[in-house]
Amino acid sequence: MARGRRLKSYLDYENALGDGIGVGYGQSYQPWLRAQDVKSRGNRSIVFGLKTFRNHHLLSSVESNFFYLAEFNDSVIDIREQFPLFPLRLTQQIANHLHFQHP
Repeated sequence: MARGRRLKSYLDYENALGDGIGVGYGQSYQPWLRAQDVKSRGNRSIVFGLKTFRNHHLLSSVESNFFYLAEFNDSVIDIREQFPLFPLRLTQQIANHLHFQHP
């Protein structure tokens, strides 16, 4: 079973944003999902970024590969993984339009 933070309600969502999770940039950025928050049979990894001077929580080998491409590309100045989609109301409208249940 996955450990870590659980975001199950709108109040959890608001509290997480208030705590600075999923927002910010550079060294101060905290990912919305961390490697320990997600149950996986795949390749989760936590990698230290030289551009951002912080740990990056990567949930697949594809994310890891893309991270390394971004890390060593001189035109990239910041890397943020596992960020929430904003604004919430818009994502709810899109899900409703597509007849999906919003997470």
